[in-house]
This record gives sequence, structure tokens and C-alpha cells, in this order.
Amino acid sequence: HEKNGLDFKESLERTLHEWYEIQAITKVKLVEKDIKNLIENLQKDNIAIMGLTTRDMDFSLAALKQLKSLDISLDKSSLHKQNIYFENGILYKNGILFANGMNKGHVLDQFFKKIEFLPKSVVFIDDKLKHLTEVENFCKKVDVNFLGFRYGYLDEKVKSFDKGIADIQHKKLKILSDKEAKRKLK
Repeated sequence: HEKNGLDFKESLERTLHEWYEIQAITKVKLVEKDIKNLIENLQKDNIAIMGLTTRDMDFSLAALKQLKSLDISLDKSSLHKQNIYFENGILYKNGILFANGMNKGHVLDQFFKKIEFLPKSVVFIDDKLKHLTEVENFCKKVDVNFLGFRYGYLDEKVKSFDKGIADIQHKKLKILSDKEAKRKLK
């Protein structure tokens, strides 16, 4: 958008608006087919499972809709049944903590204080090492066992991002597969 004469702030606002629209219409699929069964089996064993995302509350409806389309519910064995709205834009809803771009360790700390609960252990999976470190530091601070995994399954797909394909998908205002967009590039 800056190339079209908008300043940085206007470009960012427009980009975020478009991102919200894209999230609202994006069809999602499981990255790994067994994850749904894993979640359900852990829930059957009464192991608390929750989502923790850097997304803000504006993305909550899209995120919940996407999970519902996959028949995944994180609130079945969640630690807290009611929605919680925090003063700083953090939201806990249906088993997902929306961190509003904040440090995930600090957000988890706020959440546990709010529900007056501290687990004995946290198993945390994230695609960014930074977030693993944030949660690990929180766990050390409050003397909670921590086991973290950096999830890299999609690293190659992220590295192979093609701006040309994304531009065509954006212009069509519809989510095209990479294959469909490549055909239109030719």
C-alpha cells in the first residue's frame, strides 16, 4: 500500500483490514491429520488443553469458526468455562487465549492469576522459538515444570512463499490454491 502513496500507518491499517477479511473466508485444513484424534484422546483423559495465540480478540470469531470447520473444540477440557476479557485487549474464549500480540509468558501469567490456578506442568508447542522461550521463562519464574516443542512442520512452506501468487489471490479477492494462482500467472 505504501507503493500506492499511503503512509506506513494507513498501509498497516489497510493491510490488517484485508487480513481480517482473508481470515473470515479462508478454508483451513489440518496440517497433520492425527492432531484432532490426539486432542480428543487427551480431552477424554481429562487433560486440560487450551490454545494460546498472538492473535487479538478481533480474530477470535474467525479462529473459532476455523476450528469448528475442523470439528475441533478446545473448550471440552478447558481450565475455565467462561469468557474472560482482560483490560489490555487479551481475551480467553472457548479454550483459547488470544494474546493481542503480547509476550505469551506474560499473558499466561495473567490468565492463571485471573482464574486463580497454577498447573504443575505445561507442555507447550509453538512454531516460534521466541514464544517457547517466553512461556519457559514464565514457568521457571513460578516453578512450573515445562516441556516445550518447536513445531517446524510448515517451515519449508513458509520459506517458499511467493508474493506473485499472493498478489493474484488478493486481486481475485478469493482464496486460490497456489496451483490455481500459478496458472493465472502464466
